[in-house]
Amino acid sequence: MITPNKITTYRIILTIMLMIGLYALYQNASFWTKMVFGALWFLIVLMDSLDGYIARTRNLHSVYGVYLDYLADSLCMFALYMFMVEINIIPLWFVSLLLAREFFVSFIFRMSALKDVSLSSTSLGKCRIDLMGFLLVGVYWFQLLGGLRSDLWIFIPIVGFLFIIGNIFGYDKSYKNAIRIISIVFSIALLVGAYSFDDIVYIYIAMALLLTMATLAEFIWQARSYIFKPKVF
Repeated sequence: MITPNKITTYRIILTIMLMIGLYALYQNASFWTKMVFGALWFLIVLMDSLDGYIARTRNLHSVYGVYLDYLADSLCMFALYMFMVEINIIPLWFVSLLLAREFFVSFIFRMSALKDVSLSSTSLGKCRIDLMGFLLVGVYWFQLLGGLRSDLWIFIPIVGFLFIIGNIFGYDKSYKNAIRIISIVFSIALLVGAYSFDDIVYIYIAMALLLTMATLAEFIWQARSYIFKPKVF
């Protein structure tokens, strides 16, 4: 039987294997080998949507599964972000900000759990992970194709796929609406403002930072009673 935890475990293993392959083979790899790396990356992000969908439809939720999924998300995103830093696509300061955000959220999650306070990921937070993951694959493929405006077509199937994933695996109405709106905004920003690969990266970073700040504010608001609760001496 395929369970969410099995899919998440496979995702962790595949992420580790992909990172070993990228660091060991990327510099001397052929164009098609690099494209395969991108396809595997795409599969890893897709598996993140799939395990959540199975968990909801089969009612297979567990505390262990939540933490395992969070571990897989963090490992996948930051391992690949650091590789993008290594090959000079994404700046280090951007990854540092994302890492600081994750440390803060993780700390609040752990502290609230010790106090028996239940916090959960929001629809916008789940949407952020999916969008940033899939679109980063698009940035990677775009760089392989030379980063020319004529290659913007690579984002058409990526953004179209986001609509499909958002409707099939969508958590709720707010998630589906968020992923549709942000996909449209990203597409318009690309078509209007992107004339080079650097423009693509700047637009991606701007979108990712806006989502990161929005989800952080949403999380702080959700946890406000715990974070700002006065101490009793």
